[in-house]
Amino acid sequence: MQLSFMTRVLAPAAAAVCLATAPARAQDAPPAQNPCADSLYQSLKGKPLDALSEREYQYFIGRDKACTDYQRLAALVDRPANAAPPQRDLRLQTDSRTQASTFGEGVDVYIRNDSPVPIIVNSVRVFDCENIRHSSCATHHPQTRIPPNQERRVLTIRYQPESNMPSRYRLEYLVSPAEQ
Repeated sequence: MQLSFMTRVLAPAAAAVCLATAPARAQDAPPAQNPCADSLYQSLKGKPLDALSEREYQYFIGRDKACTDYQRLAALVDRPANAAPPQRDLRLQTDSRTQASTFGEGVDVYIRNDSPVPIIVNSVRVFDCENIRHSSCATHHPQTRIPPNQERRVLTIRYQPESNMPSRYRLEYLVSPAEQ
């Protein structure tokens, strides 16, 4: 098989150009992109959580976790060799309960903080609903601060008006340590 002039002359030259532009060592490679500098994340960070759509909120939560992980890794890399090791992550202990609301229109959701630090209830997701008002069956962002060893009402789930049918729902919530 005979190669054309262009393939024989230009292919080795293109390989030489690719090798010449590649970094000589791994440490010369550009740093990984900082997820904290993402423009969409920064714009969502400036909005109140209640104003975010479900899709924006999911993107924000994912980027926020990536940003936190990136900052932790950067702190480990920048830490001097003789520095004390970083403090272990604190496991937040919480519990939830429901109680009939004052006027019997639904149930109040309470969250208890059994951790040694204050927490913030970032979101409460109510799903798999039957005979629950549409506005209650959603993701809510109460931003409720709960001191250690205390409990707070974070949400009221309302029943469908004038319904004699039994109601049902499931819920899950997301908490984070509160900044002091």
